[in-house]
Amino acid sequence: MKKILAIGLIFVLVIGTLCSCDVESNNKKPSKEHNTSKVSQKQKDIDGYEYAVYDKFNSYAEDNGLKGTKIYVKGTVKSVIDYADSCELSIKTSDSERWIASFVYASYTDLANELFDEQEVTCFGTYGGYSDAFLMPVIYIDKVQIGSKTYTAEDIEEVLRESKIYIEKTYSYTEASKISLIRKYGQLISEEYVAEGIEVKAYVPTEIYDKVK
Repeated sequence: MKKILAIGLIFVLVIGTLCSCDVESNNKKPSKEHNTSKVSQKQKDIDGYEYAVYDKFNSYAEDNGLKGTKIYVKGTVKSVIDYADSCELSIKTSDSERWIASFVYASYTDLANELFDEQEVTCFGTYGGYSDAFLMPVIYIDKVQIGSKTYTAEDIEEVLRESKIYIEKTYSYTEASKISLIRKYGQLISEEYVAEGIEVKAYVPTEIYDKVK
């Protein structure tokens, strides 16, 4: 009789332990699903732009085969850089990953600095590969979102033009320093070398207009 009672007690203990493990396992499942949902939400596409997973794009385009992919990057603009006739935004993500977001052939670094420096932004654009100059992946900007505001290159140019004077002028080759002033402080639209000199179309700030007219 004692043996039967002992066997019965052991059976009850084993069943109780198994049930306890099953309950604990079931309690953990929602947490796992919640985490998966967070990752999925973070990486979802927006208007046809793919969330830029850093490790996926942090290499040369000829190696990863992703050049031209429509992507977006979220982060803080840590600096605005005037580089090779382009305006570059150096972006740091929440995971401390670094990107260069580029307004190609744009000369509005001062205004971009005023608009974007230390701002939380979402940059939408085209993946351009890996920059040896900045040692980070590059996105060529289509638009930049700050809160509810969205800026395209055209939007920034329009703001600039409202405060600048449009000029069309042919400079002699000895006046090349004036074109350097336009390039540094204004917006150089076109520059063509002809027999008479250098034909320029540009928007210039009122402060330097007298120096370049």
